[in-house]
Amino acid sequence: MFNELVNFTYYSNLVEVNFFSPLHRIQDSVQHCTMNQYIIYNAIYHVLICRQCGCSIPQDWIMRHFRQYHKTIPLEVRQEIINYGSGLDLWQPIDVHKQWEIMNIKSSVEGLTILSGFQCQEAGCIKYTHVEKSMKIHYRTSHAWTAKDGVKWRKQRIQSFFGGPHVRYDYFWNTSNFRYFAVEGNEEPQNVQWLDVLWDAKVLEAEEQEKVHNTTLNYVKDSQSLVTKTPWLRHTRWEETFMGKDMSILVKLTEGPRRHDHQERRVWDATARVIRACFNGVMNCQERGWTLIPFWLRSVDRNKEDTKPFRMFIAPATLYRYVSYWQQYILFSLRAMIAEESVQFNARQREALLELNLLLNEINETTDDTEIDKKILQLSILLIQHSDYAKERSSLIYFTGVLGYNIEWKQWRQPSEYTTILAGIQFCIRVIMLDSALPKDIRDEINESSPENPVQMFRKVRDQWLVDGEGIILSVISNNSGTPFGYIHRLLNYGMIAKKNMTTRSRIRWSADKSTLYFDGRALKMNEWKEFANELISSAEEILSQRLLFLEDGSLPEVDLNVVDDPSNHEAGHYFVLDEADAWKKGWRAVIKNLRKSEHLEKVVEVHGDEIEFLKAGVDEYEADDTKFRELLAIIMMITCGLSGRGSEMTSLQYINTMEGDRSIYIEDGQMMFITEYHKSMALTDEVKVCNCLRDMSNMR
Repeated sequence: MFNELVNFTYYSNLVEVNFFSPLHRIQDSVQHCTMNQYIIYNAIYHVLICRQCGCSIPQDWIMRHFRQYHKTIPLEVRQEIINYGSGLDLWQPIDVHKQWEIMNIKSSVEGLTILSGFQCQEAGCIKYTHVEKSMKIHYRTSHAWTAKDGVKWRKQRIQSFFGGPHVRYDYFWNTSNFRYFAVEGNEEPQNVQWLDVLWDAKVLEAEEQEKVHNTTLNYVKDSQSLVTKTPWLRHTRWEETFMGKDMSILVKLTEGPRRHDHQERRVWDATARVIRACFNGVMNCQERGWTLIPFWLRSVDRNKEDTKPFRMFIAPATLYRYVSYWQQYILFSLRAMIAEESVQFNARQREALLELNLLLNEINETTDDTEIDKKILQLSILLIQHSDYAKERSSLIYFTGVLGYNIEWKQWRQPSEYTTILAGIQFCIRVIMLDSALPKDIRDEINESSPENPVQMFRKVRDQWLVDGEGIILSVISNNSGTPFGYIHRLLNYGMIAKKNMTTRSRIRWSADKSTLYFDGRALKMNEWKEFANELISSAEEILSQRLLFLEDGSLPEVDLNVVDDPSNHEAGHYFVLDEADAWKKGWRAVIKNLRKSEHLEKVVEVHGDEIEFLKAGVDEYEADDTKFRELLAIIMMITCGLSGRGSEMTSLQYINTMEGDRSIYIEDGQMMFITEYHKSMALTDEVKVCNCLRDMSNMR
C-alpha cells in the first residue's frame, strides 16, 4: 500500500498511523492515542478523517459534526478533538482533490470507507457512482445511452473524501456531481489466518478485561440510591463498614484450612472440639438437674429467665453448620491479625492470638491437643467479651458482616439466608459463655452449701455478655451493655421480621403451553415427568411382586380399601391392617406359600432334617430389596399424592403407632391418606404451632 511506501522523514508530521514505525509509536502522546480512537489526521491530503463515519471533516464543520453525530463521545474528548482539529492545517475540498491528482496514487486512503461502485467507461469521463441506477442516469444524460445498448460501465472499488453537503465540488468543469475516486483492487489481501489470529487476540483481550471487571464487582461502593439501598442494607450498614474493600479478599480470610496447612487444620479441628464440648456442657447441666440454667441461657432479658429452655435437640447437620461458623471465625481472626488492618482487636485479644500462634509454631504431630483447645476457648471468650464502647471495633461484629456477603453471587445476602448464619453464631456464643461461667472441672464441687448456686454463678457472666439492652446486673449497673451478642441478637430479630415482610421472586414458572415447568433455571418437561413416574411405579411393583412376595408371574394381590380405619386407636404397634384378626400370621403364611413355589427358595432357606435355616446371604438380599422398595415407594408418594411436604416431613411418615406418637398413614373413604406432623419451625423453636381453623359457619351449605 501507499502508506507503507511513503518516506517517513518527509511525512514526519503525520499524526495517525498511515504507516507504522517504532519511532512514531514512541513519539505519540497519550492525548493523541486517545483521540486516535476517533479521528485520523492524514498529512498527505491535509484532511481530518472521522473513523466512525469514514469520511473527512472540513475545518469549519468539526464542532458541528461531533455535536450532531457523535453525542455518545464524552464531552471532554469531543472538546479535545475540536481543539486539536482547530490547530491543524486542513485543506478545502478543491485543494484535497488537486493533491490527489498530483500524487496520482490509486491505493486506498486509510480511514475512508471503501465502497463497491461503478465507473463510466466513456473516453475522458471519470464519473463514479455508488449505485447502478445513478450510473444509468449519467449515461442517459451525458452519453445518450439507451437500455438496448446494454451495460457499458464496470464495477469499481471507490472512496470519497467528504460526505454529506461536502461531496460536490464546483471546480470540476469536465464532469458534474463528482463525488468518488477510484481505488485499485490489485492490493494484496491480508492473510486470512493472520486476521484470525488478530481477532482471537482481541477476544482474549476482551476476556481479560471481563475478568478484571468481574473482580471490581467485589469492591464495595457506597450507594445512596433509595431504590438499590434497601431498608435491610441501610440497617446492616455493610456498605459503610466495608467501603472501598475488596470483599473477595475478606471472604477468603473466612475459608476453611488451606490444603497442606497443618497448623490451620489443627486449629479448625480444635475449634470444633471446643464448641461440641461446650454444647455437651449444656446437656450436662440438664443431667445434673440444673434445669433452670437452660431457661436463663435462652433468655436475653437481663432480669428474667425465658419461658422455654435453650434448645438441646439439634439435627447433626445443623450442629455441624453452627460449629463451622465459629471455626471460620477463629481462622479469620488469626489471618486478619497479620493480613488485614481493618479488623481490630484489643490488647488482651491480640495477646491471646499471638500466644495461640506461638503455640502452633511450636507443636508437632505428637503434641497433645488439650493445650490448643484451652487456648482457643480462652481466645473465644475474650473475643465475645468486647464492649461496643471500646476504642477497637469488635472483630466478631466485623466477621458477621463479612459472612453477609455472598461471594458466589457477588452481592449481599438477604435476610432469608443470613438469619440462619446469625442463629449459628449466637448458638456458639451462648454455649461458650456457659462454659466460661461454669467450667466442667468445677461442677462436681458445687453443692447446696456452696456460697453461690450454679444459676448465680452463671448470671454473673450471662447478665453482662448474653443480654440485649440496658438493665441491672445483680443490683449493679452494667458498663458493658453494648456487646457483640446484643448486636447479633437484634440483627437476627430484625432479619426475621424483614424476612416475613419481604417478597421473593418465584422459583417456579410454567411455559406458555403448560408443557414445561421451570424450577431454578432448570426445565422439566411434563411428558418426561409422567414417564418417570410410571417407570418408578413399574419398578416398585416388580420388586414387591417378584422379590418380596415371590410371585413369579409379576402380579399383585388385590387389596380391599373399603375398610373403616379408626384413627382414635393410639395403641403402639397398631395400624389398619391389624384390624383383621391374625393379620400378621396370615401374611406370613401367604409369603411362605409363594416362597416354596419360587426359584428363590434355595437362596433364602436351607432345610436340615427337622429344622429350617434362613441363609444370611439370602436374608441380606431380601432386606436390600425391601429397603429399595421403601425408597421407591417414598418417592412415588411424594410425586403422585398432590402437593407434597418437605423432605423432612415426608420421610418422617410412620405407618404404625409408636411410643413417640401416632401413625401418619390412614385409609379414608377408600383412599390412602398421609398426615404429616413434623413442622420445621416447631423443630427449630420448640414451639407448638396451632392452626386457627375457626370460621363463620353461618353461611356454610
